[in-house]
Amino acid sequence: MLVSQPKRTEKKMGITGLVATLLYMLTLVVIVLFWCNNSIDFWR
Repeated sequence: MLVSQPKRTEKKMGITGLVATLLYMLTLVVIVLFWCNNSIDFWR
């Protein structure tokens, strides 16, 4: 049980990390696009 538990935890953390990374990247893209749109409106 001690050997199989860490593997399960790693798998769970891996999936959670992947989802967190995707959400983080998506948020960054949205912020960059929003900021670019505001900058374009500002310079007009």
